Amino acid sequence: MDVSLKRVGVPILRVDHLWRSAKLKREKPPRRKRHLQKELVGKRNKGLGMDDRLDRIETKVDKLSEAMVEMVRMEERMVTAFKRMDNIVEYQKKSDDRLDEMEKQALVRGQKIAFAERIFWMIATGIVGLCFVFLR
Repeated sequence: MDVSLKRVGVPILRVDHLWRSAKLKREKPPRRKRHLQKELVGKRNKGLGMDDRLDRIETKVDKLSEAMVEMVRMEERMVTAFKRMDNIVEYQKKSDDRLDEMEKQALVRGQKIAFAERIFWMIATGIVGLCFVFLR
């Protein structure tokens, strides 16, 4: 297996079809001479004055401040949304509690109605039976 690194340091694996051995190879970045680098830096700064540089820095700072303001606004919106969600959850809990209470009351009332119905039919049966006894 052959392992090599690109200039940015990302490993690339190349599998040798013979699977003989693994070797570590690194590609060396091309060397620049120091005087060439100094010339490049000099050319970059040569056309720009101090005012231009300050203007660019100022625009970047302005963009950063605008981004911070937007982030604060988004945070406020999120806080408002979370508060609304909390209120909705509280309302839902109250509704669930009320529904549970109503179900308990319905069960109790259903038992009372069933008992009253049985008593009614017992009394009705007794009355019908007495009518047949007296009419005989």
